[in-house]
Amino acid sequence: MPSLFWPLVVLSQLFAGAMLVTMVIWLQHHVGGFVWGAPGGYHPLLLTLSLVFLFGEALISFRVLSRCRLPYLAQKAIHASVHTVIIILLIAGLRAAALAKDAQEIHGVVHNHSLHSWLGYFTVILFCLQFVAGCAYYGAERFLRQDHPLRAHYPQVHVFFGIFMFSLSLASCLTGLNELSIYKIAEYSSGVASGNIGNIYGMSMVLFGGSIAFIVTRSEYKTDKTSTQNIDSPQQCQAAYHDALPNVHVMVGDDITDDVTDDVMDGGDGLRMQSKDGV
Repeated sequence: MPSLFWPLVVLSQLFAGAMLVTMVIWLQHHVGGFVWGAPGGYHPLLLTLSLVFLFGEALISFRVLSRCRLPYLAQKAIHASVHTVIIILLIAGLRAAALAKDAQEIHGVVHNHSLHSWLGYFTVILFCLQFVAGCAYYGAERFLRQDHPLRAHYPQVHVFFGIFMFSLSLASCLTGLNELSIYKIAEYSSGVASGNIGNIYGMSMVLFGGSIAFIVTRSEYKTDKTSTQNIDSPQQCQAAYHDALPNVHVMVGDDITDDVTDDVMDGGDGLRMQSKDGV
């Protein structure tokens, strides 16, 4: 299904658009509007933007940007920049939630008692740890020898925790949305329009998350680093040719034997291609 990559990306963005539009309408007109320090409003807005929308975009960024022929280092820079923005929005969103709870002044109600709060803080802590570990590894990657164990294992761990945390983000936001609906909409159980719009917002979030997870987990959509990295040496050129033409043997430098004639050789550092089938 490689040909379905771009249609799936477009579909995911349509779900994202529906999620963001219904979110703004619901928060503005049905659960109190955007007032800094008040319940609702900025907390769900900032957390949905960061932990769902931008996080999802970051997960598929390598797959999209590699097909736009962007250099791999530029892809990593964009990926890291998006995560930095996510952390800034997370801090602002958590601050908005703390101020809102302080403003309620409900006797006997403590902060962070709900499953939504526990999931949210667990997700934020994991996200920050993943961000620090990712920056440390990918910053030092070029200094690690090719056979270093981290090169074989850390990228797989990084990808797993990315998908795991995205799932936690969806769970956190959906439980928060449900809490807000129950506490802020008086006749929510009666199926009123306010509740239905909130449900559409939640279903759009689920569909966006599902489409992102599908794109990320399909092996045929994985990033091809060799197509976006600069080839700096004959050995890298040899590896690139081998990936593209597995039946062609590329000989580099000293591997070229004395029987190579002038018509297949450009110089001492040239390349010789010979079919494994003898052609």
